[in-house]
Amino acid sequence: MNPLLLYDGNCALCNWAVKLVLSFDKKQIFRFASLQSQTGIKTIQKFRVEPKLDSIIVLVQNELFTEAEAVFKIAKILGFPLNIILIGNLLPAKTSKFIYQWIAKRRYTFFGKYDSCPIPPAKNKNQFITD
Repeated sequence: MNPLLLYDGNCALCNWAVKLVLSFDKKQIFRFASLQSQTGIKTIQKFRVEPKLDSIIVLVQNELFTEAEAVFKIAKILGFPLNIILIGNLLPAKTSKFIYQWIAKRRYTFFGKYDSCPIPPAKNKNQFITD
C-alpha cells in the first residue's frame, strides 16, 4: 500500500508542501487527500486522531504519523536531499512538536489560504484521491 499524505486542502503552506513532495517523489509512491475529504475524515476516525486541520498526517503501512513526525517520515521516505530535514530529529521531541505547532497555528497568516482545494497538476492526478 502506498503512503497516504493527508493535508489541509485550503492551506497555501500545506499545498506548497504537497507540491514539494510531488517534485521529489519521482516514483510516484505517495497518494494525497485533503483532511476535509471523505478519505481524510475516515482515516482520522479509523485511527482516532483528534480532527485538526493544522497537521499533516501520513499513513505508512497502517501506521499513522502526525505533525513533525509526519514531516520526518516523509523526508525519510523521499531520501536525499529532503532527508536533511531529519537533522530535526536531534531536537527533543517536545521542541520539534512546539516548532511545528507554532508554525501550524500561524500558517494562514504567514502563507495565506485558498477558498477551495487547488486542482492537482495533470501529470499527478492519479496520485490524488478525490471523493
